[in-house]
Amino acid sequence: GCGLCISNCPSGAISLLFNKAYIDHRKCTGCEICISTCPVAVIKKIIVIGVDGLKIKIQNLHNKVKWLSQRLDKFAAIKNKQYRQKKKNEGNYCF
Repeated sequence: GCGLCISNCPSGAISLLFNKAYIDHRKCTGCEICISTCPVAVIKKIIVIGVDGLKIKIQNLHNKVKWLSQRLDKFAAIKNKQYRQKKKNEGNYCF
């Protein structure tokens, strides 16, 4: 790393280790100066959420999985009905 992020960080939260910038999130104030000064855009913003935010995200994902599961069940029922009808029309109906 070039070290621009280190020299521009007002809270001293960035250090260089094995030629890579590491951010101490206990010191980081979230000013994002490191992001704007990085000439190769390798520093990315990470959004940290609390337990309540995580619970909401998990509930939203659970709802999406439930909805997808219901859609798949409906699709499978339709395909099963079509398959049975096709076999019945072919005279191979043994269900």
